[in-house]
Amino acid sequence: MFKSHVPFNPKKVPFYYGWLIVPAAIAGVLMSLPGQTAGFSAFTDPLLDSLGISRSTLAFSYFLGTISSGFILPKAGRFLDKFGTRLTIFIVSFSLGTVLTIFSYCEPILESLKQTFTFVSPSILTVIVLSLLILGLRFFGQGMLPMISNTMVGRWFDKKRGKVVAVMGMINSLVFNAAPYLLSLLVAAYSWQDSWRIMAVVAAVFFLIFSWIFFRDNPEVCGLKVDGELVGDTEDEKPQEMTGCTVDEAYKTLTFKVITFTLSLYGMTLTGMTFHLEAIGTEAGLSKEAAMAIFVPVTFITVPVGFLASWLSDKVPLKRLVMSMALTQTLAYFSFAFISTRLGYFSSVLFLGMSGGMFGPLLTIALPWFFGRKFLGSINGKVTSFLVIFSAIGPVIFSLFKDSFSSFAPALYLCTLFPLIAFFLCFKISNEKMY
Repeated sequence: MFKSHVPFNPKKVPFYYGWLIVPAAIAGVLMSLPGQTAGFSAFTDPLLDSLGISRSTLAFSYFLGTISSGFILPKAGRFLDKFGTRLTIFIVSFSLGTVLTIFSYCEPILESLKQTFTFVSPSILTVIVLSLLILGLRFFGQGMLPMISNTMVGRWFDKKRGKVVAVMGMINSLVFNAAPYLLSLLVAAYSWQDSWRIMAVVAAVFFLIFSWIFFRDNPEVCGLKVDGELVGDTEDEKPQEMTGCTVDEAYKTLTFKVITFTLSLYGMTLTGMTFHLEAIGTEAGLSKEAAMAIFVPVTFITVPVGFLASWLSDKVPLKRLVMSMALTQTLAYFSFAFISTRLGYFSSVLFLGMSGGMFGPLLTIALPWFFGRKFLGSINGKVTSFLVIFSAIGPVIFSLFKDSFSSFAPALYLCTLFPLIAFFLCFKISNEKMY
């Protein structure tokens, strides 16, 4: 069922099958939206109203669920390396649909549990249930789906990787930046419960079938060479084995630490801002609609910057892209603290767009370039683990500062310092391959 030639042999496709892998991987990343903060933010306030809980309670549950997901992901990366893309995506798609379905019934589930376990505090039960459901959303959505998709693209392309990621980045950026606004319209039209049920059917039925048909682990198992050369009968034309560092070897390098730190800081701060997006907008004097749509203009910066960064990745040292992302993050978070002003708003849009545009290329291009393709699943799992753990911290930091200072601005000032540290650490890394 999961053999590379079922239901068809990619080698018999009249063009390089990697070009079908690209839209398949894009679909995989987009399917992760329910588990991403950009997708969850539209459900935050309706969930608070329906369950009658505080923002801090939801943020704490979000933290527990997300950080738990982060600690599991390294093992999931090893599972991906061992069992391959197709079996893994099949399990993940079905599991995400199941979690979304259960989450849509969390109100009656909680009521039933409170009546059954009367000796347990209702608030504790609420945190436990929400944490477990968010763990499922974050693990299968935010963690596994992008990890599988990015690993697959990293294995199918080498010299053409930059061009491929440029195309992927454009589409993903457009959808992700528009997601809070579009999903808020879906929730308004169908309720938050039915919206999750719709996405559950898409994940567990339509995307599951789609991924089984089109996903393939790597070109070598399909009798192809990376980047599109057909395999012949001579020794020189036979497919070469994939090479690369093990996850432990990669983890020991400063290059791995700096790239991971820079990417994780973006995940942490953006998650914090997106999770509290409506509240931050209210504090800045923006309407709910204006707050939820704030990332839409960011798209017009993210898309061209992402395309340019992907194209330049084949021509300039990748460490310069890491430095650029760290610097633009610093400027973005500082500007966001002044989003109520015209200059602060436009600066936020500009620098958030620039830093966001470099995120995808660095995650998808830098890891296979520096550390190879052989253990890319495990390495992506390790990086994604840090991304998820840092993103778990973001909403909590913003909640704590809001509670302590009655403002989100101090949290943004703090988040400004970390990417500045990453920027200076970049001077200590080389641009050499680690394998």
